Amino acid sequence: MYPVLLVYELIKLYLLLKLSLFSGNSMLTISWYAGTGLLCLIPILFLMLALDEDQFRQWLPLVSLIKALGIPGLIFFIIKNFIDAWGFASSGNFILLSSLLSAAFFILCDTAAGIFCFGRSRILCK
Repeated sequence: MYPVLLVYELIKLYLLLKLSLFSGNSMLTISWYAGTGLLCLIPILFLMLALDEDQFRQWLPLVSLIKALGIPGLIFFIIKNFIDAWGFASSGNFILLSSLLSAAFFILCDTAAGIFCFGRSRILCK
């Protein structure tokens, strides 16, 4: 399961970077640039777990916590930008709407990954 989660995280990282480049905002905030490096943490942890779950199982609770903390941020992003995305979409600009749909997809996948890692840590880290 970890290779699947690794591929998902790499695709998510790619899409987040791609959507930010095409958002029309040529000047992103400093928090975006600072946070991009942290987005690589979860794929690295999944790679470590895929290579040797027994040795790296103590990282599973951290992965669960990171997933649980990221979901409210995505929900807030959707709530904050829904009206603007709807307005842009009605004029033919679907970039922000695609970002919201991606965020909704990420919420579902991150919830499933977080639940899997939490359950796996409860089994392995006794």
